[in-house]
Amino acid sequence: MCVWFYRVATSLSRTNDAARFKPSFSERQSVTPSSPQQQCEQVLDAWQQWRTELSQRPSIQATLSAGRSHASFLVASNEMFFAVRIESEHARSLAMKRQQEIRLLEELPPLCPELIWSNDKAIVTRFVEGHHWRAPSHLESLTLHLRKLHGRQVQLPAFSLLDHVERYWARLTDQAQRRHREQYRVGQSHLALTLARHPEQCLCHNDLIPENILQNGEHFTFIDWEYAGYNSPYFDLATLVEYGALTKSQQRELLRLYWQEDDKPHQATLKDFQRVVRFIEWLWELLQDTANVKRRRSSN
Repeated sequence: MCVWFYRVATSLSRTNDAARFKPSFSERQSVTPSSPQQQCEQVLDAWQQWRTELSQRPSIQATLSAGRSHASFLVASNEMFFAVRIESEHARSLAMKRQQEIRLLEELPPLCPELIWSNDKAIVTRFVEGHHWRAPSHLESLTLHLRKLHGRQVQLPAFSLLDHVERYWARLTDQAQRRHREQYRVGQSHLALTLARHPEQCLCHNDLIPENILQNGEHFTFIDWEYAGYNSPYFDLATLVEYGALTKSQQRELLRLYWQEDDKPHQATLKDFQRVVRFIEWLWELLQDTANVKRRRSSN
C-alpha cells in the first residue's frame, strides 16, 4: 500500500514556546525558491483567505514530515495551530483526485481534521493534538470510530481496487515486470476472486496505518485521505491487522467489535484481505525501487 504519509507531530502541546521552533535567519536564507518550506510560506501569505478568524499571519513552528509525496508543517498564529501540507509534483499520480479529498475533509470532521484552506498544491487543516495509534491500544474506541466512518454516505466516483493495482503495475519498469510477472499474476488473481466473493462496499480510508491514526485518549482522528473512497470494509480492517501487527486473539476481538457478532464467519474473509493488503504493499515497494532507479539514472 502506498505509504502516502501526512504526519502530525506527537506531543506538541499548545503551551510550547513557539519561538524555539522558529527557524534561524541563516536557515531561512538557505531555503530555495522551490522548496516545500518556501511554498508553505506562500500559503501563509494567503492567511486572510483562510476559513478561520486570525489577527495576524501565521508562522512556521516545526516540520511535521518530509516525505516523497508531500511535506507537512506545523504553523501558528497566536494560540491557534494548523497543519500545512505541501504536495510534491507527482503526489496525485496514484492517489484519488484532489477535489475528492477536499470534499471528504469538508464532510467528515471530527473523524478527520477540519479543513481551513486549500489550493492546487496545499491543504491547511486545524492541527490535531495526539499521538499515532499504538496497537492494540483502545481497540474498542478505534473500532467505533471506524464503524462511524464506514457508515457515512458521501457521493464519490466509483473506485476499483483492481484498476488501482493495475496502475501500480503499469508504472514498473519492463525489467521489473518481467522479473515479477508471475507473482503479480497470482496476487492479481487472488484480488479479483476476493472482490468477486465480497462485493459489498462502504466509504473507506484505504490507508489506515498507525501513522495515519491520531489518538487522544478515547478519541481518534484519521489523517491523510488521499486514497479514501468506496471499498470493502474488510480492506480497512485488514490494514489495521497488518500494520498494527495484531495477534490472533486481537484480530478476533477486532472482528467481534466491528461486526457486533461472533467473529468466526469473518475470519476467512479477513485473512483473504490481509493477503490483498500485503500484495498492494509489495507492489508499492517495487514502485519505490523503480523510482529510485529512475532517479539514479537521471542524476548520472
